[in-house]
Amino acid sequence: MIELLDLKEIGTRLRKVDHHLVALLAQRMKLSLQVEEWKNKHGQAIIRPEIEDQRLADVREWAKEGGLNPNFAYSILYFVMKESCSVQIEQMQNPEREVDPATDEERYRKLKNNLLALTEKIAPVYDHIYGKSFFATRAYLEFEERMLTREIGLLRNKNAALDLGCATGKMTFKLAPHFKNIIGIDISPTMINIAKRKIPAMDSRNIEFKIADLEAGIPCGDKSVEFVNMNLGTASDISNIQALLQEIGRILIPSGKFILSFYNSKALFYKWFIPFDIFLLHAKLLYKNIKNNKIHI
Repeated sequence: MIELLDLKEIGTRLRKVDHHLVALLAQRMKLSLQVEEWKNKHGQAIIRPEIEDQRLADVREWAKEGGLNPNFAYSILYFVMKESCSVQIEQMQNPEREVDPATDEERYRKLKNNLLALTEKIAPVYDHIYGKSFFATRAYLEFEERMLTREIGLLRNKNAALDLGCATGKMTFKLAPHFKNIIGIDISPTMINIAKRKIPAMDSRNIEFKIADLEAGIPCGDKSVEFVNMNLGTASDISNIQALLQEIGRILIPSGKFILSFYNSKALFYKWFIPFDIFLLHAKLLYKNIKNNKIHI
């Protein structure tokens, strides 16, 4: 008969196993940085869905062979791979890293390709997971919605509004009842297509969705909108934020409002739905500061 170990001894052994797990994860992240160096040198994308899907399928089989719950193993590897992609992207964007100016544009092009690859993967489940994973996320989203409602109530005119980086239109549809017309804009065709399919069910005839790269310009006339909402959330990688702010100042009427929210310290791309600070900017003051060249990003 096998003698049972003392609970304290079991706890000690568990701590050792946990320590080994952490050491293995740290080693994997070091290997991920080497992967990024190779990809950067050879011009390959960080996110490769076909490779990642195969690895996830493999770990299910390995789990079955080892008598482990396949879903449990799948979930762990999923988050490990997510973090692996994150550290690779952070290294790629490291401002202290020596970058040849001639290749900087190509580097940013790859970042956008990574963004689009990510949105293709997440778009089908975006509405089901965004804002529902963590209590803190829900709390911040509720706070943001209250602030939006309050600021909209202060507008004298409510003819036109923009929702920049609208994704699948979750916020666009919430803003729609307050305005005669509203346009949701996003760089991801997949996100926009999902948003458009939701219009009939939402009975929102005053909504239009457009695919556009905000850094190439906002497809609206000068002083044509009263309200602009922009959420720097998922994949908040904008190379020239000051130029974008100037573009927003161009389309806003002088008494309009611009609400800019940040859910993170860097980009939600790296944190996946874990919120940080939210900042609200008054468009009139913002426009004045842009005009006087007082805003520096």
